Amino acid sequence: MKRIVNTTICLTVIILGFAWHPAFGKASEQSMFWPTPKMAAVYETVISWGDAWSQQDVGAYLGHYAPEFQARLGANRTEWEQERSVRITNPRYIRIEMKDIDIELLDGNHAVVYFTQVYDSNSYQDVSRKMLRVRLCKDGWQIVSEITKTDDTWS
Repeated sequence: MKRIVNTTICLTVIILGFAWHPAFGKASEQSMFWPTPKMAAVYETVISWGDAWSQQDVGAYLGHYAPEFQARLGANRTEWEQERSVRITNPRYIRIEMKDIDIELLDGNHAVVYFTQVYDSNSYQDVSRKMLRVRLCKDGWQIVSEITKTDDTWS
């Protein structure tokens, strides 16, 4: 099991330039930030998911979720997608920032990503710890579960 904690990613990107930002092209698989190409690909997926959310691009955002993704609280996939669509398109703006990203490769096709998420919109602000479980699918890495840490528990 490989695990890396990358707590200086934002500062490193600012100092070293814009190699990771999607607007400037994808970084090479041999990233200077992550020790393996799979970790770099997982990182790119998480950043792309956050960018789609910030751009309020519902299709791209939902495309980051695997077909087997299970919504919390018993909602079926269609209900969950409708609810997410409303929450993504209603605010005038959304800004998502991810800090303290920690990627743990479980095997060649599964990883867990922990990070601090800073959510800011015209109607709501929040800072939370998130855990995404991702798996390698035919179209790349996709989210199979998403958990938010509340106090000392993951829910």
